[in-house]
Amino acid sequence: MTKSDRFDFANIAKFLKIALSCIIFQLPQRVIYSNLTNYLKKMRNFHLKFSVDNKMFETDQQFLLGEDIKRLAHVPSEFDLYLVIPGFQDELIENGTRVNMARPGIERFVSRKHKQTITIIVNGQPKPYEEDKVSYEQIVKIAFPNPVPGAERGYTVSYSDGPHQNVEGVMTRHSVVFVKHNMKFDVTPTHKS
Repeated sequence: MTKSDRFDFANIAKFLKIALSCIIFQLPQRVIYSNLTNYLKKMRNFHLKFSVDNKMFETDQQFLLGEDIKRLAHVPSEFDLYLVIPGFQDELIENGTRVNMARPGIERFVSRKHKQTITIIVNGQPKPYEEDKVSYEQIVKIAFPNPVPGAERGYTVSYSDGPHQNVEGVMTRHSVVFVKHNMKFDVTPTHKS
């Protein structure tokens, strides 16, 4: 049975179709019971696959809490669990977060040591950083922690060696990018016009 065959509207419709056809055609009660029982047994006999740190696991539960996933995958308590969402930032799954394991595809999770400090390179200088994203304003403050008072300045912020979501580019005011270890930022002051 595939993931798309699980508890969804199509399966509810199939179940109702069996029940209604048995009632409409006035089949004997034992035939109705047999048809519905077989269908329900088939529906109960499914396993949802998921991976944690590239190791495959199975569950028969549609919903699992973050702590259940960590327990099944033997993830140490000092590690965080993230749901991998291709093209977007990985989603932190707290212990009490309920995850629908029956979404299309195999759910992929990764574990990471809680609040890992990475190094970003700002104007050639290594700087420790603890977040998954950084804003234009944060990078400017890291590059120039003590701006000249009263000076109306703008900044050009370019970056390279970034994660797959944003490998390279230019930041503008209020923009935010994902970061990774040894990502490079060049911040250059410009005159505001």
